[in-house]
Amino acid sequence: MAGTPPPLARLFRFGPFELDVRAGELRNHGIRIKLREQPVQILLMLLEHPGEVILREEIRLRLWPNNTVVEFDHGINAAIQKLRDGLGESADRPRYVETVARRGYRFLGDVERVGEPQLQPAGDAPPVNPVAAGTVDPDDLTGRTFSHYRIVGKLGEGGMGVVYRAEDLKLGRPVALKFLPGADGESPESILRRFEREARAVAALNHPHICTVYGLEDFGGQPAIVMEFVEGETLAARLAKGALPLDQSLALATQIAGALAEAHGRGIVHRDLKPANIMLTGPRGHPGAKVLDFGLARRLNLTEDETRLLTLEGEIVGTPAYMSPEQAQGKPLDAASDIFAFGAVLYEMLTGHRAFPGDTTAATISAILRDEPAPLRDSIEGLPPELERMIGLCLRKDPGRRLQHIQDVAILLQALKEESGVAQARPASVAPREPAATNLPSLPTAPESPSVSRARAAASTWCRPLAALPGRSRPWGAGRAFLPTASGSLTGPAPAVPP
Repeated sequence: MAGTPPPLARLFRFGPFELDVRAGELRNHGIRIKLREQPVQILLMLLEHPGEVILREEIRLRLWPNNTVVEFDHGINAAIQKLRDGLGESADRPRYVETVARRGYRFLGDVERVGEPQLQPAGDAPPVNPVAAGTVDPDDLTGRTFSHYRIVGKLGEGGMGVVYRAEDLKLGRPVALKFLPGADGESPESILRRFEREARAVAALNHPHICTVYGLEDFGGQPAIVMEFVEGETLAARLAKGALPLDQSLALATQIAGALAEAHGRGIVHRDLKPANIMLTGPRGHPGAKVLDFGLARRLNLTEDETRLLTLEGEIVGTPAYMSPEQAQGKPLDAASDIFAFGAVLYEMLTGHRAFPGDTTAATISAILRDEPAPLRDSIEGLPPELERMIGLCLRKDPGRRLQHIQDVAILLQALKEESGVAQARPASVAPREPAATNLPSLPTAPESPSVSRARAAASTWCRPLAALPGRSRPWGAGRAFLPTASGSLTGPAPAVPP
């Protein structure tokens, strides 16, 4: 597909068919043909360049940018077959879509463009205001002003949007504007609904470690999410420099788990949690975390019609290295999938490398489906056994045997973080001091704090088997372990392991 694409029309007509670009609908003699987003996108590519070969790689980049979807060969084949079914043809007897062996596809026949912008000779007319014409190009907006937002520069882009830094001229604050990708501001209805779903999903969340959404605006026909500008570096950029210290890992993981707990409590699954979607803010020694980009977020308990509209059956979405096994297989997802991704992120924070490495997407998916990550204790000295077991429970292949509630994970991480602070404050060369003998009367025991009570309640549901872990003869934290005991105390001397 060579050269610059011609201006996009509102309608493409060929034979008895017409494609309505804005609505993302294909019609035959005015009757709508049911087609999902991907076949429509492929048809649009073919109609934009009739007679030219559209490479499979170009289709992959259009449908699944940034390597966010795997097994694209099968996905392209399935989308082409559905397109041919809609056009009433087959691969061996094509009327419109011809297969070019080992290359791609070509559109056969004449195409009529309707509503195409007319090109004016230079100097004959003043330049058209793209805002008034509704032709905002989200790929090049730096320096522009829309409504009361002045765009400063591009922050990044991905498969579900282009993000700019902007200044809110009314409130005098920096914001981030996320624009829906698409040519000339025109997008299929299903993509628009997915984008609006993200805005609604995140706007419903109120948590200090989730990027705040201020609203959904329309800029010359181009929708944009206005959200909090978060300054810092991504966790992915930080991990490129190596693993994080244990105390930082526990602090950040506690914050991320709290953010996911807020989303899950609202019935929202992120579906693409990864280091690139987590921003680190604040001082380098004590960073805070902000979870970003709910571009693939999805509500739990969708209706059957909503499910068909928003996700192609068997479609695989997410980032391969952090997908749960069920997500990699295109199965229905729930909160347990986010918990798997959380475990993979925490593993990488502690080790500096991925839990499921692979040179290719296929190798990574194979590792997620079949392999177990290398034991953490092999690379991290003094790692709390409780933390290693918790990560192992997050990364179980079977979602039914995985940890089910991220709030329980957050509570346990908080308790481990507090215990870590006590242990790290004590010099390793100084043994714990025995209490001095005294004739003073015993004082009453102080009441237990609410946070400790909550931690015991959460941990007791699944931490009790930790007493049987190997290596309990050397409990973490100078002889103290985070284990519920028969007497109900949260911390205390490590219990003897029965034979």
